[in-house]
Amino acid sequence: TLASALDALARGLRSGASLVAAVSEAGDAVRGAVAVDLQRVGASIERGQPLTAALGEWADRRQRASVRLAVGALVLAAESGGAPARVIEEVAGSLRTRLQVEGEARALAAQARLSAVVVGLAPIAFLGLTSITDRRNAEMLFGTPIGVMCLVIGLGLDAVGAAWMHRISESVAR
Repeated sequence: TLASALDALARGLRSGASLVAAVSEAGDAVRGAVAVDLQRVGASIERGQPLTAALGEWADRRQRASVRLAVGALVLAAESGGAPARVIEEVAGSLRTRLQVEGEARALAAQARLSAVVVGLAPIAFLGLTSITDRRNAEMLFGTPIGVMCLVIGLGLDAVGAAWMHRISESVAR
């Protein structure tokens, strides 16, 4: 939503609106938390607060990297002049790219979690299958000390591997 709001803001600037008016229009062009935040910024400006201060309060309220990036671009546009629409569009594009990368990382992490489940359950399924199809395997595995030891060590290693894969896939998802 923030990228869409920045696009709306840039369109407003390209059509000749001031930065203050473009911020208010962008708040009306989107929905959700970003709309509420931009409307709050607009209301602060209407009460006489400078644009940069109102934007700074927004960044303080929403402790997110994307909001800080957007606020930085807007403050830069307010203080330096130049071609603010282009800078704001670039920030919107950067936010979209970041969202795509995060989505891809989540998808890959989901695939890794599924692979971990398959790899973790395959030995257990094989154990069950061989125990059912050949009674001697079950008797050796469950009826002898070395079989029980192999079973415990194998299940322990399987649990360690599952925990390890879970930790790896969760670190990628963040």
